[in-house]
Amino acid sequence: MTDQRLAYHEASHCVAAVALGLPVTYVSVRPHGDSDGRARFDIDSEALGKLDALSCAIINVAGEVGGRMHAGAISSAEARFNWLTEGGDAEDARHLSLRWMAMSSTTATGPPSAPTPFFALGGRR
Repeated sequence: MTDQRLAYHEASHCVAAVALGLPVTYVSVRPHGDSDGRARFDIDSEALGKLDALSCAIINVAGEVGGRMHAGAISSAEARFNWLTEGGDAEDARHLSLRWMAMSSTTATGPPSAPTPFFALGGRR
């Protein structure tokens, strides 16, 4: 991933989080460990308790979509984002979405909050 595409990827996670009410505390595009970039969110925020697993999946998917938009891949059939088969953020989003669907079908009050560990997104190399 190019530096600019990585920046768009991480920034897109942040834009989605802020749009859903979750404050961003840190974002970096410098490699560290097994991560090319990462975004961190305020896990002490009241907003955390208001996010369901589907919202968390949206935050995950936003990074990949933003990176591909920057690369001009919106209309390219081979560059389309298939969140059902890809790994990384897409895999995390799938798990969160499946959890949301399973829990919302068994809960009269709506889907539960996502677990705290989700809120440290880091790209994989």
